[in-house]
This record gives sequence, structure tokens and C-alpha cells, in this order.
Amino acid sequence: MPASLKPSEKHTRKNASSAGLASALAPRIRPLPAKVAKPRLADLAEAAGDAGLADDLSRALKENEALAPFLAAVMECSPFLRSLMLDDPARL
Repeated sequence: MPASLKPSEKHTRKNASSAGLASALAPRIRPLPAKVAKPRLADLAEAAGDAGLADDLSRALKENEALAPFLAAVMECSPFLRSLMLDDPARL
């Protein structure tokens, strides 16, 4: 970035650059078919139950209807994140 730019101009330029990059990104996590999502959510419910967090998970899923499809999709797309969720459901 040129040194001649004022701090406010640098910030504006950075935001424009970030906005361009953000608009170029395609969403990768998509809702799953129910036959794929249900087993993932069942695994999470079992892990939450084993950790004494079944009520907390249930409440979170009821409060935000988009949460269950999102979590199922993340679990399907990322074995690493799935293992973190199942090994320690309190992280959620």
C-alpha cells in the first residue's frame, strides 16, 4: 500500500479488497439430504448425552432451526471438525 495514502484511505482500500474477495468465495457447506443428516445428528446427540449435555443440545437446536442442518453438513464435510464435536460436545 502506498505510503502517501492517509490512514482512512488505506482502511477504505482494504475494505474494498476484502469485499471483492468475499464476493468471489462460493459457499461450500450445503444442506444434506435427511438420510445423510439424521445419522450425523444422532451421533452428536449420543455424544452430547454421554457428556451430560443432551438438554443443552436439544435446546440449542430448538432455538435455532438452521443449526441442525449446518452442524450435520459440517460433520459430513469435515472429519476433523466432526471428531472435535463428538469428542468434546461442550465445545459447541
